[in-house]
Amino acid sequence: MTLYGKKVVNAGAWTLGGHAACQAIRFASSIVLARLLLPEAFGVVALATVVWVGLVMTTDIGLQQSIVRSANPDAAGFLDTVWVMQIVQGLLIAMLLIACSGLLIALQAAHYFPANSAYAHPGLVDALVGFALACTIQGLASTNWAMATKRMEVKRILAIEIGCQCLSVAVMVSWARHDPSVHALIAGAICAAVTRTLASHTLLAGPRNSLRVSKEVAREVFRFGRWVFVGSSASFLASSLDKILLGAFTSAETVGVYVIAAQMIVAVHDLVYRFAGRVGLPALSAAYRADPAGLARFYYQARLPTDLFCLAAAGALAVCGPQLVSLLFPPRFADAGTYLAILALSLLGVRFVLLGQVYLVVGNTRSIVLEQSTRVVALVVGMAVGFAHFGVIGAVWGVACSYVVAALASSLFVGRAMGLWNMRRELLAIPLLLIGLLLGLVLQQALTRVSA
Repeated sequence: MTLYGKKVVNAGAWTLGGHAACQAIRFASSIVLARLLLPEAFGVVALATVVWVGLVMTTDIGLQQSIVRSANPDAAGFLDTVWVMQIVQGLLIAMLLIACSGLLIALQAAHYFPANSAYAHPGLVDALVGFALACTIQGLASTNWAMATKRMEVKRILAIEIGCQCLSVAVMVSWARHDPSVHALIAGAICAAVTRTLASHTLLAGPRNSLRVSKEVAREVFRFGRWVFVGSSASFLASSLDKILLGAFTSAETVGVYVIAAQMIVAVHDLVYRFAGRVGLPALSAAYRADPAGLARFYYQARLPTDLFCLAAAGALAVCGPQLVSLLFPPRFADAGTYLAILALSLLGVRFVLLGQVYLVVGNTRSIVLEQSTRVVALVVGMAVGFAHFGVIGAVWGVACSYVVAALASSLFVGRAMGLWNMRRELLAIPLLLIGLLLGLVLQQALTRVSA
């Protein structure tokens, strides 16, 4: 194995271990908060988060990716220009969140929403305002964060993230003990934004940012980011439309129960996405610069860890999901177990995540838009058909299947044309999934004995 290959493996191992620690903290906090807060609190904050993330992604022009993929990020004015653009983006999103809260107040006063709708909950306005403050603070974060990602300084980044997360959880739990309301979760989000921003300026190596703008750099970033912008908008819809639709025709309580299952599966998704962004993208970018003809070979080498993990986790959670939820959460969240077992099948599509990183490396950002747009269509159709025939359970099946449909469409129609499709290699998924199912049966028996 080459020295660079060892660096990739080492970075991947630290990403896996560190993210597992982050998710363990988040998972433990969810269990504690589920005993202090009602499901509707989770549902309200989930909807506010959808709005926040939606605005972030629909204004995304690939600022962080521009730094990571740049061959010369130390050029005069490059990092400062990106930093100024990031600040402007944060302020813009904050103003839009305030505008959304004002619109929501007017619609609530006019009784536009049904009384049992999640959008009629008064805490939703408070969440939007709180997130506006958090977004403004996040916009001030140093570009040293992206530079640390480019250098694959995974250990330092993970240490900062774990520290910030611990402080945020402490704030949420302490607040919830004295005021069991939506405000506890809002306070945690603001705390996370403050600590992460301060840490980026004080704990990561790199130049101090200043308010300087280079028109040439700005044009370069915009040229790269125009399709990232469209792709991020489609990605937002693909990742958040499920909560938007559920919030429209079900109660905040139902959304809150669904969110518990979604958070558990998204924790698994996020591990794969972080590996792809923090290890896969820098590694693929370096490999492509060194040997463009060998990109397909390196793609499958880099994808092996994601395939192993996703397929094993999909089989295991599909079998033992209900037992896991019943062991960890109060009975009022019982339906989340069924939702988790269904959503686990989304990992069959998530395992192709590195294909999107290849698109970024070669500058083919249009294919990212195609993949995310396909998932949006599959999500809307799947949820509509599923809900019409089987209610909420059918809608959840629509969510899970949308990941698989989009990934296969992208792989077959775009990846194959780029030489990134090997049928023999893809057939290895079958035994790996079977191993996951067997693992799930073992875990199911163990969890049943523990809960008995």
